[in-house]
Amino acid sequence: MKKGSLENAARLFNAGRYAEVIRLLEPQIFKYRESSGFYKLLGLSCLYTGDISGAQSYLKRGEQLRGDDVEILLGLAVIHLRKQETAEAIQIWFDILDHDPKNRKARLGLELLKKNSDPDRLGDLVDTPRYKALLPGTAIPSPGRRIAGIAAGVIVIAAFAIIGILYWPKSSREAPDLTIRGLDLIDSSIRDPVFELEERDVVRAFDAAKKHFMEYRDNLARIELNRIVYSNASIAVKEMAALLASYLGEPDFVTFRDNVSYVSVSANPYLYADCHVVWRGRMSSLRIDSERMRFDLLVGYEDGKVLEGIIPTVFDFAVVIDSAASVEVLGKIRLTKEGIALEGVSIHQILPKEQ
Repeated sequence: MKKGSLENAARLFNAGRYAEVIRLLEPQIFKYRESSGFYKLLGLSCLYTGDISGAQSYLKRGEQLRGDDVEILLGLAVIHLRKQETAEAIQIWFDILDHDPKNRKARLGLELLKKNSDPDRLGDLVDTPRYKALLPGTAIPSPGRRIAGIAAGVIVIAAFAIIGILYWPKSSREAPDLTIRGLDLIDSSIRDPVFELEERDVVRAFDAAKKHFMEYRDNLARIELNRIVYSNASIAVKEMAALLASYLGEPDFVTFRDNVSYVSVSANPYLYADCHVVWRGRMSSLRIDSERMRFDLLVGYEDGKVLEGIIPTVFDFAVVIDSAASVEVLGKIRLTKEGIALEGVSIHQILPKEQ
């Protein structure tokens, strides 16, 4: 295929004429089986026309030829989403964010899945604006424009590199590629970290956090991220941990998993900061106003026998509840100057037969 034909296919793609791209490129498939750009244009065009099988075949071949092409990876993630293979889609979006933490489409995909984990709801997403926003939309630029773009990019990068070397504060610099295994994982200048980690510990914790996130076990993911945040890990690694933490959701009594005991939290509060817990007990010093409800939760004292501990609890809403009743509280662990506190999410009264 002549170079001009590939340029023409890119122009057709940018104009939204995907069927014409397919007609132009498919006859050349054997001759250009080693061109990742060829398979990217062909696969994305199939994706836009609804040929999911063809799109997957072509994009997988493109990935084999060039595994770091973000447009190809985004296309494959959307295909997995269409097929309700959510674990595969999440893994691809994570791989993209490892290299480009600000990638909008990868972040949107993760956010969308967190809010629509039910298979029936996933099926309804197809052909909605939110689904279409995940589709990759950048075609291959023409060779002439590519050369000019590369030249301009090199100039800009060189200029910023010089400025960075001369003026950027050493302590706040971070690698442009945020793949965790490509970073300086440990910052030896940090004094008195809560958790002293070695490089292999940081990698293990981050990989475990991603695994737990993919399995919707947000409490376990949060624990691993806290292990990084309150450690001697580098700033760049902690920013990656904060990025992942921003996608962790808030459970209710039905979806809550992986509870943590009061004893564990009080013994190691930094490890469980911002984790959700479900604790039973009784209320003491109940105070209710128009905006919030405050009380001390007597943890473990729901049956009046064993008191595990007392934790200040605040709800940003008030409910009608018997102050003498035993309660079950779903809340988030917060660290304060005085110790640990509970930010209430939900509460219900325990009936006598439940105790």
